[in-house]
Amino acid sequence: MNGAASMRVGRILGGLVLATSVFLLGPSQAAAQTNLVRSAPYSQTELDEIAKLPGMARIYQWGVQVFQALTEHIIERTYLNEKAKIKNAYLGDIEKSRRSTEARRLEAVKEFEAWIKRHPSDKKWTPDVLFRLAELYYEKATVDFQYAQVQYQETATRIRRQSRKLGRELPEPPEPEIDYTIPISYYKRIITEFPQYENIDVAYYLLGYCLREMSKQAEETASDQEIENETPGAPSKARVLAAKARQAFLALVCANRYKPLDPPTEPSMPPELESALDTDEQTGEQKLDLSRFDPYKGCRPVVPLSKFTGMALKKRRALLSQAWFILGEQHFDAEPIVTLTQQEKDQLKAEFYKHRSKEQYINDYQRMLAEKKERKIKTHNYYAISAYTRVIQNFKKAEEYPDALYKRAWTYFRVNMYKKALDEFDRLLLESKDEALRDNAVRYVALCAYYQRDQDDKFDYLLNHYKTKGWLHDPSGAKGKYSHVKRAFQELARIFYEDAAPPPDTPGPQNYRATDLLSSLKVYQWILHQAGFGPDRPGETDLDWKYYKGRAEVQKTIIDISYLLTINNEVQKEWPRSKYHEAKRQAFNRFSTYQSSPHKDFARKYEKMWGDDGKVKEALSSLRQSSLAEVANEYYILGRRAWDAKQKQVNALLKQIMALVSHLSDLQGTNNQEAIAKTQQTLAQKRQELATAAKAYQRYFTQAVKSYDVVVTNPQFKDTMDAYKALYF
Repeated sequence: MNGAASMRVGRILGGLVLATSVFLLGPSQAAAQTNLVRSAPYSQTELDEIAKLPGMARIYQWGVQVFQALTEHIIERTYLNEKAKIKNAYLGDIEKSRRSTEARRLEAVKEFEAWIKRHPSDKKWTPDVLFRLAELYYEKATVDFQYAQVQYQETATRIRRQSRKLGRELPEPPEPEIDYTIPISYYKRIITEFPQYENIDVAYYLLGYCLREMSKQAEETASDQEIENETPGAPSKARVLAAKARQAFLALVCANRYKPLDPPTEPSMPPELESALDTDEQTGEQKLDLSRFDPYKGCRPVVPLSKFTGMALKKRRALLSQAWFILGEQHFDAEPIVTLTQQEKDQLKAEFYKHRSKEQYINDYQRMLAEKKERKIKTHNYYAISAYTRVIQNFKKAEEYPDALYKRAWTYFRVNMYKKALDEFDRLLLESKDEALRDNAVRYVALCAYYQRDQDDKFDYLLNHYKTKGWLHDPSGAKGKYSHVKRAFQELARIFYEDAAPPPDTPGPQNYRATDLLSSLKVYQWILHQAGFGPDRPGETDLDWKYYKGRAEVQKTIIDISYLLTINNEVQKEWPRSKYHEAKRQAFNRFSTYQSSPHKDFARKYEKMWGDDGKVKEALSSLRQSSLAEVANEYYILGRRAWDAKQKQVNALLKQIMALVSHLSDLQGTNNQEAIAKTQQTLAQKRQELATAAKAYQRYFTQAVKSYDVVVTNPQFKDTMDAYKALYF
């Protein structure tokens, strides 16, 4: 290649760089690139070729995108094909095994049913065969349902794919429902005809279990119309099945009061305790004394545990524990249907004819329904507490025990019994090692303190609660018995901070509620000075990331809150200027203290954790750029106010001092030592008075000068208005 050709190619390549720069960087950034490649003006031919390059670059980029999409599609199709091959390879064997199992099951069913026809009432063997028949039909119903689900998913997927192609919705088949009707009928026959059967308690449990599973399935597949049309006189299928399941479980654990096949009844409160469901206006808690109402106290199981030993006893205890816990869950999740009685409707009509207000009639109707439903839910909650209590009292080694502890505490919280709930969550945190339960319990401990209506200071309430228990200072550290206490205070601070957020109609960081911000700040500052979070170096065993992470979270939030207080509308309107200035200064100093922290590892990890946090960036940027100047201005303003207040006194003292200095100068030419000494004494006294008067403003002016000096000398303020203002002042 000759020199001219090489130069031409080089210049065209330079043009390609330019075109690509314009396409990727934009004209302004690409302009700087041209100086690196341009050696002489381009010819018209070269300019024409360069003009084509952006289009070529776009075509190339489009080609890359197409290639990438095609590659992804090939990979996905290859994966799906391989998956289908593996599925097809084993599908035949699986189907053959399923059919073989089904055939053997049907054969066993035929033999058992034939035996039952021959021996319908044998007290020893007939109930056992019925029990086995129920198990076989249960297995068949479960397998049939699973197979129907697979078929439904395949059919629904095919229909949805076709709907997308046609651009319109095609009807889908109804979802399959599990049907345990046959096993349920056998369990009922055992219960009715063979009440002395040795496994009668298991029959009760399985009857309730099958009904409950059908109820859950019916609830999942129920249409919106079915739910809306539900009334107490015409409950939904799911609700009917759930009530029957509850009746079966109650008959298992409380056979002295309930029968498994009796019509289910809704939980009720004794008339003398109905008024106790009301909420105490002062504390916000329920008035009901639970010692007076424990509906399941005194319940006895259908088969006493004293009849069992060894493994049989262990299995029966597990059965009863599960049944009690399920009962608690059913009460806890209850959504009762309510309607107004005829008397209540007549009362509403009378009010309507009296005031002739349709809107008030509708509001009163909805209010009465809501109140009635709330009372029924509260009744269910107290039944739930009683059911969970049976697990806690009688089955401490059961698998359900920690969950029962948690749900009982949660139910106390739901009925506004916050003090009781707080003690219950504390108990759970001492006894349970389940991290998920513990995390939720810690949150509820803080909420229990937060919702105490009769306590003005929620922080002091929680502090005194743990001081009384002696749990506040745990010498065993972060892994100690009472380590959850500090986490509870952190949750309380977080709740205050979350609730400080402004309502949607007045958004913006300046509209946070100052009272909640201050409450959160108070708790966070207390946490920061406790063992494990404080500024002192922790013990060698605590030198890990958890320590620094906990401290970093607290420090970050304190910076956020301090910053929010410095821009808060409420604070600026209601706080004294000196207090507002102090909050501003503390906000800046908080970050400065963090920067100069002796814990270098903490500082590094703090930046790693929060360096990309938008709020922190905004806060620190504002504080860095303006706080020093604003602090200096505040010091100057405070000093000027103090000067204005002392100006007359200071001017008078200055005149007196000047006069005394002049008089003293005149006396120096005489030998009147007595007059000189007296004048000097008076001058010293006036100077002392001046110094005392000047202290009111000098300390502010001194701080202002120091702050202005930092602004002037700091490179980040160079050539800014803050620097010029600082020089002026």
